[in-house]
Amino acid sequence: MQQIESFLFNVIQANYKMPKQFLRWWLLVVLTIIGAVVANYFKATEFLYNHDSTMLSFVIIGIFFLCSSVIGYKLFMTEKGHSSFQNYESEWFISELCLSLGLTGTVLGFVMVLLGTFENLNLDDVVSVQNAISSMASGMGVALLTTLSGIICSMLLKSQLIIAESDS
Repeated sequence: MQQIESFLFNVIQANYKMPKQFLRWWLLVVLTIIGAVVANYFKATEFLYNHDSTMLSFVIIGIFFLCSSVIGYKLFMTEKGHSSFQNYESEWFISELCLSLGLTGTVLGFVMVLLGTFENLNLDDVVSVQNAISSMASGMGVALLTTLSGIICSMLLKSQLIIAESDS
């Protein structure tokens, strides 16, 4: 695998004069886009829209795409000789922000469970218990979906940043 990667980088660099860091970043971005297209094919976006009532997952994903674009721009400009684009402290902060927003969604989901479930619960009424269980499921869905979005976006941003800050 290392030989294939080395061969591909040598061919691309010889023809296009692109640095390894930028090409590795671009490979990760392309794989991320392919993953997003496959997830969209299986209606993950629709599922997320229907089950995350806070829409915090979409905020996290939007922040991820903006930060990924900034990392790519900085890598490209660094390779063009602009040394002022080599600092990635704010991007590291944003990767942690994605994780924190995901955990905030977890807390919001649990608050939704606690507030919505036991508010009008009558244990003698079957419909009331069914509504309580439905409310719990909705809140847990928000908690888990926002956490998952935050973790995935944070991991992908950190991977991009490690590539951007590597020496080779």
